[in-house]
Amino acid sequence: MALYLKDLFVYPIERYIPPVAKVTDVAEETVATDLREYVVTTPIERALADFLEVYAESRTAPTDKIGVWISGFFGSGKSHFAKVLSYLLTNPTVGGRPARELFVQRLTGSPRRAEIEGLLHRAGLLDSRVIMFNIKTEEDQQAEGESISQIMYRRYLDSRGLSTDPVVASLELSLIERELYDAFRSEVERRVGRPWPEEREDFLFIRSTVAGALQAVAPQAYRTREEALAALDMVERSQRLEKALDYRLYALTEDEVAVVMEGHSRA
Repeated sequence: MALYLKDLFVYPIERYIPPVAKVTDVAEETVATDLREYVVTTPIERALADFLEVYAESRTAPTDKIGVWISGFFGSGKSHFAKVLSYLLTNPTVGGRPARELFVQRLTGSPRRAEIEGLLHRAGLLDSRVIMFNIKTEEDQQAEGESISQIMYRRYLDSRGLSTDPVVASLELSLIERELYDAFRSEVERRVGRPWPEEREDFLFIRSTVAGALQAVAPQAYRTREEALAALDMVERSQRLEKALDYRLYALTEDEVAVVMEGHSRA
């Protein structure tokens, strides 16, 4: 019986294998493959343990050391490692099993398995909203001159299902804080016959409807439609100020945010 080179591999090598890992590719099949086939070398074990230690410490004690830089040559696995970190922090269910459980199987025989399992358990006790994006792609899609803080804030809003327009998002966050957001969404849909996430894309054209919905759900705050319109004007003016968003990501209090940001290489 002939033995072929492909028979030496556990997984089929004839399939398509992406030449690069992309942090934005989080289809369940891709996540499953990443976790099932990720080769955890000794340097990766060390880097993973170091990261999890710093991550836990940054969440349990005051510190300004909240950034981790993943560096390496082109093709060395930076993006792949960053993706795996995001899976371990969010711990999605993949094929009916938690991502951390799948990953730990890749540590079979490792002398650091117990240590890393303990760190993963510790990380699991710290609830975080994880945001992943490619900074170059975001820069190409956004307005020229937009800061990294602004891009991060927009991605945060998107992760919560909110508008990425700072004006609309400010309104939504205010309504969420006052526990009026669901009622507001329902009122807008009742008035226009379409869901709020669709209508908000034309916010300037539905300001009158928004004002009416605000008055309906918060009559004590807005006694008249004119008062609601004036409040919307104030929101727009405050959010259009230069660099108004630069501080916003750090002013959020509802979530602990972990940002996995993929950069790009320069020749």
